[in-house]
Amino acid sequence: MSTAAFRQSLTYRSMKQLFVLGAAFVGCSGISSYYYYKTQYLPEQERRRLRAIALTPKRRTKQYIAGTRDGSGLLEEELLHQRSVLFRCFFYIYVGYRGVLLFFYTVPLFWLWVLVKMHLCDKKVLHLRLRQVFSQMGPSYIKLGQWMATRPDFFSPELCSVLEQLFDNTKPHSWKHTEKVLRQIYPVVSVEEKEENKKEQPSSSSASSSTAVVTKKKENVAVGGKNALYFLSEIEKVPINSGSIAQIHRATLRDSIDGVPAGTELAIKVTHPFIREQVTADLLALTALITVGNAIIPGMKYLNLDASIREFSSLLRSQLNLLVECDNIQQFRYNFRDVKGILFPTPIPSLCSPDLLLETFEEGEPLQDLTCSADNIDLAQLGCHMFLKMLFQDNFVHSDLHPGNLLVRTNWSKEEDQMMKKKSIVNPKKDSINTDTTSPIASSRPCYPDGRRKLRRELVVLDAGLVTTLSSEERNNFISLFAAVACGDGELGADLMIDVCQRK
Repeated sequence: MSTAAFRQSLTYRSMKQLFVLGAAFVGCSGISSYYYYKTQYLPEQERRRLRAIALTPKRRTKQYIAGTRDGSGLLEEELLHQRSVLFRCFFYIYVGYRGVLLFFYTVPLFWLWVLVKMHLCDKKVLHLRLRQVFSQMGPSYIKLGQWMATRPDFFSPELCSVLEQLFDNTKPHSWKHTEKVLRQIYPVVSVEEKEENKKEQPSSSSASSSTAVVTKKKENVAVGGKNALYFLSEIEKVPINSGSIAQIHRATLRDSIDGVPAGTELAIKVTHPFIREQVTADLLALTALITVGNAIIPGMKYLNLDASIREFSSLLRSQLNLLVECDNIQQFRYNFRDVKGILFPTPIPSLCSPDLLLETFEEGEPLQDLTCSADNIDLAQLGCHMFLKMLFQDNFVHSDLHPGNLLVRTNWSKEEDQMMKKKSIVNPKKDSINTDTTSPIASSRPCYPDGRRKLRRELVVLDAGLVTTLSSEERNNFISLFAAVACGDGELGADLMIDVCQRK
């Protein structure tokens, strides 16, 4: 074969191979694009469409906004409204009793503190006595102890470790009181109220959203004239947990309501008896103590404890009304509807009242049971992202994020579990980012309702009664201070703090 014929044959063969390879490349690209279009693009567009038509949950309670100074501090005027003179007399006698009790509990603590300073007594004795005083004085002081337990930057680690037991070791109330609350009849919605609800509902072009509104109205009408026990098939009389404000029972839903299917396990939260009277009396006693202290100690007024007690009172008010917690949970679910790995219980608004909250029971391991190690970097990143989103994006911050209110839910598949045991593929320190949902090993994990693959571990947030929303002025001040600290400009941060103090 001549050289020209060989070159012509080689060129023809190369062109044919190039055409086959090009056709294969175009075909594979088309198939990949179609697969991405069907499995990624279309579901994401559907999620965006659903987000666009999603309605902001409607609040039934007033939302407290920090820094507004609206006078919604103490609970006294709300508690004593339309009460008899006899009740008022007994209430103020009870306030005096709580003040005297606080004084007699404080004096031994002071002497123990003196003995500790003189090295005549062990610190642990003082810490145990302080925890005992908080537990005996009731919910207001238990909340104070719980806050102290989460601040090892202010208090010693030994004290924080002792006070951590206040998260769960609260004495529960009797089943008789719980049954009394559960047997309270829900009011029947009148025709006039239903017409007002129709006018207040925003119009929407989405057929699905309008159908949901109609369904919810029908469920609300069915609730009237019944009690909570009517909608429960089972309930455990022994509480699974008891906090400072309320205790929780486990139950099973009998009928579908508010989108929660029948047979769902529920957590029923019931406030303790006379909790509002006790908290109000404690706050009034603290206010009187601060007033006396400001009059006796000249420099005490510069601590601005009056504003602090008003702030603390306003936050406690939200926990004494479980309707507020129901509204907060719905708002959190709306804010985090697009965030993977952050979960909140699903409430049943139609069955909730100021003394009763029904929500889905969420399984998980308490965060306080986990050790601080590099294996849990994924949870730290998830929690940090959650808090910063609440703070800067939503301006709706969960103010009671102690470890007892956070659960860790694991979504490992059987394959992942085997790999973790063999330690051959999954390296905990490298796989701790918790965001890989595309690997073959993650394909067997369960999915969210919108089709997205779940993360390896998720955070479940509970007890959303305490929520802080900053006013525009307070929020701008905080963001400016945060930016100064993040940039390492201490002088600017100090100037901002002094400027805010002068204005106040």
